[in-house]
Amino acid sequence: MTTINNMQQNAAAVSTSKESNTSNVTSKIASQKPTASNMRASQNAMIIEASLKVSVKAGDNPQGLLFRSSLESVYESIGGFQSKIDPDYQMPSMNDANNPFATPEGTAGVILGFSLGLYERFAASHKGEDEAEVAAKFIETIRGGFEKGYGEAVDILEALNVFDGNVKSEIQKTWDLVQKGYDDWLSDKLASFQKPETQPETKPADVTGDTKVSD
Repeated sequence: MTTINNMQQNAAAVSTSKESNTSNVTSKIASQKPTASNMRASQNAMIIEASLKVSVKAGDNPQGLLFRSSLESVYESIGGFQSKIDPDYQMPSMNDANNPFATPEGTAGVILGFSLGLYERFAASHKGEDEAEVAAKFIETIRGGFEKGYGEAVDILEALNVFDGNVKSEIQKTWDLVQKGYDDWLSDKLASFQKPETQPETKPADVTGDTKVSD
């Protein structure tokens, strides 16, 4: 939390520089072809820019940025999702007791909960296919979405000159936790599809026949 606290203490002094960096990112993205990915990246930059204007009060929340960026990309990878995030949305402060993104574990847990919760919807669009293959394809799809969103979040944090020290290590830890969560989910899912081995039927012993009784 040291890096975050330093960021908050120095926010008034560096906000102008950060806003300039973010404006450059936003302008660069705006000049690119208006694809869904570019539009989402532009929204991310605008949200961070708006947050910086009140950074003394609210503080920065790189984990919250990572969550929003990665989840939007995951939904986009599944299909049928369009962001409705208000560009003026303010991330909760890192010191907020109700902030769900205060730790890598918290952020990873929320990302995993939302993204893995899309499985039933994904499986419904692949009815009749092999269950194990569908599960593997699902993880491949949402993993790709997460990695894309992660990269976009990192690009913005780097443009703001805050992707270093504790922020960088905690963002990377979140990456590791999410990737492990996907691996564990798939492993458990594939195991659940395994049919138990059937034991050969045991026939009762033949007790018919003559029994001799000795005198």
